[in-house]
Amino acid sequence: MLAFPPSESLIGTTLGNYYLEQLVGRNELGPVFLGSTDEGSTYLVRFILASCALDVEERAAYQERFLQVAGEVTALQHRHILPLVDYGSYLGGSYLVTPNLPMQTLISALTKSGPPSLSTIGDYLEQIAQGLEYAHEQGIIHRNLSTDCIFLLRDGRLVIGDFGVMHLLELATPAGQGYPDYGSGEGRAPEQLQERSCGPYTDVYALGAVLYRLLTTHAVFRDSSREGVYAQHLHAPVTSLQRWRSDLPEALDGVIRQAMEKEPARRFQRPSDLVAAYRQAVGLRAEAVGRGEESASSPSEEAAPREQPAEEAEPASPAAEAGSGRAALWRRLLRRLRGPRNRQGFSSTG
Repeated sequence: MLAFPPSESLIGTTLGNYYLEQLVGRNELGPVFLGSTDEGSTYLVRFILASCALDVEERAAYQERFLQVAGEVTALQHRHILPLVDYGSYLGGSYLVTPNLPMQTLISALTKSGPPSLSTIGDYLEQIAQGLEYAHEQGIIHRNLSTDCIFLLRDGRLVIGDFGVMHLLELATPAGQGYPDYGSGEGRAPEQLQERSCGPYTDVYALGAVLYRLLTTHAVFRDSSREGVYAQHLHAPVTSLQRWRSDLPEALDGVIRQAMEKEPARRFQRPSDLVAAYRQAVGLRAEAVGRGEESASSPSEEAAPREQPAEEAEPASPAAEAGSGRAALWRRLLRRLRGPRNRQGFSSTG
């Protein structure tokens, strides 16, 4: 087991292209830093320290899979997915780099403003479904979708973060130690808790839980412990929305029940199926959820990682070596996402 240094001691460190300016938060995964490049662009550098607990052989195997998973997530280019622009390893831990954009988590927006209109919720579901189905087409399941990792940009657009994070935690959890205990657990599908295979239906379950929260502002299952929440995901029926809001169409109960069926085969099989059912239940005009046509095809000079310093002892930024083609994609995507530059970091728990 490796001892990772205190977070504060990393301030002023340069990892690949990123100078760690300040510690902006800590979570169960590890510290999160505001990093900057020589060009003046800012990023969030987020550490995953679970691999530090592995032995040498396990850590070597994890590192190989980490590079594979992070590389696949970096290739995702879609206007409703928060891009992973770089990744690397440092002192036994791993880190992920995302743009530092002016945005807030969806849960923060709900806490401040209450439930959106049914029409706005329909628009939100459309956007989330577009991002999820694009990722599914690339063979990537989110596995940890929640209102904590869906972000609202200034222009009202949603982007989904945390792709790949739960998968990396699974890879860093030795067999027999149970499912990784991370995140709010508000949309943890039964098959995950039972360590069965995941698929698009796993994200459908979580999207059902996100819809429940959008409509009520609270999680579908609540308890004083995560274990209690997990037990409800495994065995408890979903409480009717009518208990919280009598103004909602009763048909919405059926939509959420089907999205959150305990058995995956009984759920909607695609996020867009859930969106269509929601629109029908609330009487909104059905709109096709475009997937491939919504994908962003270009990102920003600011986002392109610079070359590795020659003196770096440990390769800290494998994605930077992918070539100018990926940099060009990043340039165009981040122009669509960034908006006015923000150097203050996330306004919440990103």
